[in-house]
Amino acid sequence: MASLWQNDGRDGWTARALEPGDWFELGRSGEAVGRVGVAGRGAVVLTRYRDEVTGRERWVMLAGARAGARVNGQCVQTGVRALRDRDVIEANGETWFLSTERLPATEPYTATASGATCRRCGLSMESGQAAVRCPRCESWHHEMNDRRCWTSLTGCAGCGRQTSSESYVWTPALL
Repeated sequence: MASLWQNDGRDGWTARALEPGDWFELGRSGEAVGRVGVAGRGAVVLTRYRDEVTGRERWVMLAGARAGARVNGQCVQTGVRALRDRDVIEANGETWFLSTERLPATEPYTATASGATCRRCGLSMESGQAAVRCPRCESWHHEMNDRRCWTSLTGCAGCGRQTSSESYVWTPALL
């Protein structure tokens, strides 16, 4: 799940999870105000869609003419901009960072047509089993009472991302 980072005014950064749902308007007060009703000409709106080829979550920004929106320092002249991880969004006198990093979480595995195997033990993943999908490489690991393939390692078997991390690997403070 993506997050929108904003400077909290105390020399720190706060992440707001962009929950799956409708559209998110970046308010003039500097906060992401959530679902949009009717957006005005100065509005900046973020929405997500699922890429049909990769199945990955993608984000798009729609910016009204009066918002003066910029992404990574470049004007959004057409009013539409595809967003990527760690993009800097400036509009209405405020600055945000979009992060597509997800935190690892145990969830029921949902079988796909191609199926999947656990990157640690190599056994097949069964629909409904408790599992963790690595936020970085998206490989699946078992996380059941009798088979804790994710938490038994210090890093993902696919890419090495820390398994014990309950915090974000990247924040704007690292810039």
